[in-house]
Amino acid sequence: MIRAHHVATIQEYRRAEAEGVIVDVEWLTGGNPCGICADVASKGVYTLDEIEGLIPVHPNCTCSTRPIPRVKMVS
Repeated sequence: MIRAHHVATIQEYRRAEAEGVIVDVEWLTGGNPCGICADVASKGVYTLDEIEGLIPVHPNCTCSTRPIPRVKMVS
């Protein structure tokens, strides 16, 4: 279930780029992460390419992501 949610979420983040937004993601651990997730989450912000396929980290993982939108600079 978590994997399906993550795949759909990343797909929507990518779709948002079509509207002029670059999306990074922040790793959410729910406040009390296990050691494995705490290590992975310690990076903080990931690009979509980096985060894609990372969740779930392990069986029963409850981590998720949230978008951090940045405006795309157009020159």
